[in-house]
Amino acid sequence: MTRTNDDSEPTDRRQASDGTADSGATSSTPSPSPSPGNDSPTVPRSAGQLERAVRKFSRTRGLAERRVRDWISYMALGGRLEAASHARGEGPLFTFKGGVVMELRRRGAARATQDLDLTYLGAETDIVLVMQDAVAEPYGRFSFRLSGTPREMANVNTTRVELAVRFDGTRWGTVVVDVSRGESHAVEVEFVPAFDLWRDFGVAGPKHSRVCLRGPEQQDPRHPSEGHGPRDIVRSPTA
Repeated sequence: MTRTNDDSEPTDRRQASDGTADSGATSSTPSPSPSPGNDSPTVPRSAGQLERAVRKFSRTRGLAERRVRDWISYMALGGRLEAASHARGEGPLFTFKGGVVMELRRRGAARATQDLDLTYLGAETDIVLVMQDAVAEPYGRFSFRLSGTPREMANVNTTRVELAVRFDGTRWGTVVVDVSRGESHAVEVEFVPAFDLWRDFGVAGPKHSRVCLRGPEQQDPRHPSEGHGPRDIVRSPTA
């Protein structure tokens, strides 16, 4: 793939089902990526300071504070899942899809999503165990733990899990994750710019998110009215 939403950084597209690692994949350790003109953001010394930064950001942009907190959680989790894939040396194991992808593409102009949709491309069938293993290590200052009771949605080959998110050991939020097991066709992926956690909040995060491309004939059976064209997809971890 040679397309990106950021002309300064071309990306590489390939079939995710080929088992080959993408050249744009996330490293296992998050690294700050300062933007021109904003090289020294204020680094929060605690979860309380990060909350205040989120509150200020939300008010300035007219966004709900909960939505911005979720963005941060999604990006940190995406980075953690990318790192887990690379640690196993199997190429990409997860891609974002659904509403988060639309938010990545359209930012504040998209409808807020209430959960995170993922496609799992690995061979294992026990998704709960897969997710436990994937989030066993922290991502920068964020850590994750399965909470609640997993729910199997067999009619759509999906498992729903809840992840408790902590920042520096302090509760940050809960992410509801719907993980679908593979696809009946080769999955084409694209990297789009992630929300810039370093520039806006002073915490390290991924530069790009891995999103699943699909046409309206492959729409989510749980949301049959949402037929998105191949440039409008929604779901991703980052690189």
